[in-house]
Amino acid sequence: MKVTTGLMMAALCAAACSKKGSDSAPAAGAAGAAPAAATGTPAPAPAAAPVPAAPAPAAAPAAAPGHASPCDKPDALPAFLATAWSVAPDAITVDGCVAGRFPGAGIAVSASVGTADGESAPRFAVLGEDGAAIARNDGGADKARFDSIGALSGLQAADLDGDGTDELIATETTEYKLSPTTEAVVVYAIKAGKLAPLLRRGYGYVTAEDSEGNEGTALCDGAVAVAGTPPVLTITGKLAAPAAEIKKAKAACVDGVEAYAMKGGALVKR
Repeated sequence: MKVTTGLMMAALCAAACSKKGSDSAPAAGAAGAAPAAATGTPAPAPAAAPVPAAPAPAAAPAAAPGHASPCDKPDALPAFLATAWSVAPDAITVDGCVAGRFPGAGIAVSASVGTADGESAPRFAVLGEDGAAIARNDGGADKARFDSIGALSGLQAADLDGDGTDELIATETTEYKLSPTTEAVVVYAIKAGKLAPLLRRGYGYVTAEDSEGNEGTALCDGAVAVAGTPPVLTITGKLAAPAAEIKKAKAACVDGVEAYAMKGGALVKR
């Protein structure tokens, strides 16, 4: 009886264990990754969700068309300056004009302005395109012009120091009665409402006329250029007479090439 009972219990246990094993098999399969890990074969990575394409960058706006500065309207320039300076248009003679950044759009002008006593005086000024004053230097009347800033021509504007405000480069010519005629490159920076000189370097010199009115002798001549990034000012000069004959005028001449660039707020020779 004990044997029969033991056999029956063993049969029941075998059936129960078999059922338990069959019930647990699907659960192992449902785990998904578990069987793959067991066999050493990695399961395929789930497909990544599609990433929407980035929108194409907007096209850059077209550059604004260039506009004419007051310098580009020479017939109207005297009237523009007359309004800004509160003088009559016919009292102004423009010697040179250049557009630039000061730091907004503006112009630099070299002109002669009539005075109350019938003389004229040189004026070197920077104005906004609306006529607002930015900087101004006034020279003496013609009768004392030798002591003034001289006649300026060949105006150029260039940001030599990269601060966003242009410096001004010009040719200064001094000619007075029986004195020598000289040419020099001058460079100015805007400081506190004035045009402060950074450089004056002579490169042209003609001796004075003699007492009989005979023309003087050219001792040297040259040319000025501004180019490069950052801009460099270059003077190319030549002597028109032997160096021994130039003597005291030699300092007012350039023999060969000289280059100047901004360094530490000053325009220095390279």
